[in-house]
Amino acid sequence: MKERTGTNAGRHDLRGSPPPGGRHRAAGHLGQGAGPAWQKVLINGAGGGSGMYAVQLAKLGGAEVTGVDNPEKLEFIRSLGADHVIDHTRADFTRDGRRYDLILDLAAHRSALAYMGSLVPGGRHLYVEHGMTMIVVTHEMGFAREVGTHLVLMDQGVVVEEGRPTEVFANPRHDRTRAFLSRIL
Repeated sequence: MKERTGTNAGRHDLRGSPPPGGRHRAAGHLGQGAGPAWQKVLINGAGGGSGMYAVQLAKLGGAEVTGVDNPEKLEFIRSLGADHVIDHTRADFTRDGRRYDLILDLAAHRSALAYMGSLVPGGRHLYVEHGMTMIVVTHEMGFAREVGTHLVLMDQGVVVEEGRPTEVFANPRHDRTRAFLSRIL
């Protein structure tokens, strides 16, 4: 998975600071803030195999989710919890004036520059190269460490740790993550 940030605000550190103007999600059970506050998320290709998981994970994290796909999949995307759906055959979300904290592009039919106007300052555009998409939800940490390229650990719907598996396993930033990993590895 590759990443680009909005052109107006520079880079946003995914490891804990919220996007400009955003807020941390409360994580009282951890005793500290956790993860970025992606309040508005657009998932291009939301009705596909990876997209359906992405919609559910974003909703679990408390985001307002917009799913984009073909008209036959829109009701399915709604059933997954998407707040809004866009039929890509009738509307171009890159030209409608709405802006998102995160655009997850699983379809990759546009140039990366086309998405920049749809991001809030500091927003993220994550995309996959054609044919390279795989989102795996697993409790098997050995598997995640060996085959993953980006790891997201969640606790009760809140992102508590995120990064390359080698970094997360070698240097977890949160006590909760350290305790969890020490029990299973």
